[in-house]
Amino acid sequence: MGGPGSGRKKGSKNRPGTRTMSQQAGDPRNVEPKTLHAAIVFGNILFGMRGPDLSDVEAVERRWYEFMEICDANHVRPMVTGMAMAFNIPNSIFRQVVYGTNGRERYGGLTPESRSILKKGYEFLQFLYEYSMENDVHNPAKYIFLMKNYFGYTDQTVHVNIDLDEKPSLPSSEDVAEKYKAMMGRPTLAIEAEAVEVIDDPATPGDSRADSDE
Repeated sequence: MGGPGSGRKKGSKNRPGTRTMSQQAGDPRNVEPKTLHAAIVFGNILFGMRGPDLSDVEAVERRWYEFMEICDANHVRPMVTGMAMAFNIPNSIFRQVVYGTNGRERYGGLTPESRSILKKGYEFLQFLYEYSMENDVHNPAKYIFLMKNYFGYTDQTVHVNIDLDEKPSLPSSEDVAEKYKAMMGRPTLAIEAEAVEVIDDPATPGDSRADSDE
């Protein structure tokens, strides 16, 4: 196999025993053990936490600090999905709950005071991603994906159109005449034209009347 007529190009990366990137990504065993362990421990802790009383601003604030301590202890970067789990709020509507949009302003008994805690924590995560992106020398682009998903960042190009309503001013004919008078070093001579009326002479050769008189 692999010889002439097999259809496989010489030097092809798709050799027997090799896998494509999509195949590797779909392999459940293709993981980094330490990362997987940290994620599972972190997830188990969040899974076992009961949501705080969202109407109690002190309980909401206390849960925020608990969430940050759990992240720090397990060496896991604070994520929006993790924060939503810590407050027992579905990730699909978490942003709406934080900002009180789409009828979520009183979700779970949430008060304006407790929402301000959620909003402050949520926006801290935005700062964290921006800070991490600025200081990541290996792959800062990965944070752009997170910010697009969770904070509404978009790729945008702004086009600015400026209408200039300025027309070039042309010099008057008098100014042009004066300019060339100065260049020539002598005044411009004025040429007077006289209109002369021309009357046909009946004796002009070739005229039919002159021929008839002869």
